[in-house]
Parts: sequence; C-alpha cells; structure tokens
Amino acid sequence: MSRVAQCLPLRKGSRTPSIRGWIRLQKLSLLAGREFVRLLPPGFRQRWLARRLSCAVGVGAACAGFSLPVSWVLTALPVGLQLNLPTRALGVRLHDWVSCRGRVVHTADFFLFNGDWAPLLIDAEATRTMQEARSIFAAGLNFQKAGVYREDCARLAQGRYFRRNKTLIDSRALLDQYYHRFVSLFESIGRHGVLPLSDARQREPGFDAPSAVRDWTVSLGEREIGVAIGPLGEVIVLPGAKHRLAVATVLGIERVPVEVRMVHRDWLLGLPADYPWPDRLLAGVEALAADYRGAIA
Repeated sequence: MSRVAQCLPLRKGSRTPSIRGWIRLQKLSLLAGREFVRLLPPGFRQRWLARRLSCAVGVGAACAGFSLPVSWVLTALPVGLQLNLPTRALGVRLHDWVSCRGRVVHTADFFLFNGDWAPLLIDAEATRTMQEARSIFAAGLNFQKAGVYREDCARLAQGRYFRRNKTLIDSRALLDQYYHRFVSLFESIGRHGVLPLSDARQREPGFDAPSAVRDWTVSLGEREIGVAIGPLGEVIVLPGAKHRLAVATVLGIERVPVEVRMVHRDWLLGLPADYPWPDRLLAGVEALAADYRGAIA
C-alpha cells in the first residue's frame, strides 16, 4: 500500500530566506501561467480546463496535496464562482502556509486539494482577528478600552513588536492607526453590510488602499472572501479577508458575498456526471448555492 503524504501547517518562523525566494519564484510562475491562459481563445480555455479537471479527479488518493492554480481556473471559466452564503456557515478557516509533499505552499494559490486537510483547519473563533473584533465590539467600538488593545500596548512597552496586515507594529502611533481602521470597518459594515469589492470601492473609494498599517501587497491582493468546498459540500474559509468576515460575524450580518476558489477532489468525484467539465463544476457550485438558500428560507 502506498504511503499517503500529509500536509501540515508551516511552523511559525520557518520561512527562511531561501524558502521565501522559492515562494516568490512560484508566484511569478503562477502569474505567467495565468497570462498564458488569458491569451487562449475562450473555446481553448474551456477545453484546457476540462482536461485539467478530468486529470485531477483521476489521480489516486496517494497524490495528496494542492494542485491546479486558482488564477488559471478563474481565468479559464466562462463565469465567476460568486455566491451569497450565510455567515454562520463560515466558522472554519484553512491555514495559509503549509508544508505538503516536501514543498511550501500558500493555500490561497491553488484550486484543488486532494487528501486529508483536517490538520490544516482552524476554528475561526480562535484566530487573533476574531478576538480583536469581539473585544472592540464589547468596548462599544472605543478600541482604547478594549482588552486586546491594552495587551498590544503592553507588548510594545516590552519591546515585543508584531505584525498586522504584513506591517511591523513597533509604535503606539501605528497601533492606533491599525485599530482606527478596524473601527472604520465596523462602521462601514454596520451601515452597508459586506458588499462585493466592486460595490465597496464605489461606495467608499480608498477603503482598501495601502497605508502605514496596510502593506501594499495586502491591498494589491485584496479579493472577495474566498471559500473552499469540502468533501461533503461543507464550506471552509480561505486565507484573506479576515477582518471583513470577523466584523460581519460579530455584528450578526446574516449573509456575505464569497467566491469559490478551491474544491476538494472528493467533492468533485461526487458530482453527477450529467455534464462535461467544466460545466459539471459550475452546476455543482450552483446546486450548493441552492442548498444554502433552502437552508435559510
């Protein structure tokens, strides 16, 4: 019997300079591949994607891991994979950086997962962002009275700096800016709910712009709340959009817009073979959306 490789969360601090260099090369390769797919005529794109999906579901369980870059898939699909899901269904997240089959992978970069991802799942309530959101809300949005703010101030006083939104927080001024942005997000979502990014940018220009406490790479990579579809049709939240989803959860926002950016191979295998690929994928996503609409009705 073949030994199934296991994917595990990458240990904090284990991204050495050589690993970071490899990651940059990998992301450049994914970008180049996306542009190649974009240049293909629409019919070729769909045939290419159909072949890739057919091959992906045909691999054995021993080939665990991540495959099929998500940017290539979304470029090749004739329509997007946007849904509107109940916020209460989004309580489990996927780790961002993992070690899988001898390589470091950023899970948000790939569309297909094969194997056991149980070690990669996190309870959203246990994340620092959710703790911050609940603490700020409990303080009536006066962040200076929030327990998490006082904890962060104590860390700074001890010289223990930390990162938020890929930015090193090493002063009270930066810390205050970070929490001011958090409060602004509470106020915006309280007024309008969680909007699709295109609508949010029109309503509040610059809401996701880079700043002293928001690295430009975070703004450049801003996307809809991403989700993965699990083996049984369950929904797992992908890395990114932590603050928007945390605020929506704390405020009790009923539904939020999301984008399907990953699926589990076992879910694909269970789809009815009524359509060829990629129409079978689109029909499966639509059926899932209908299930969630029915659950709310």
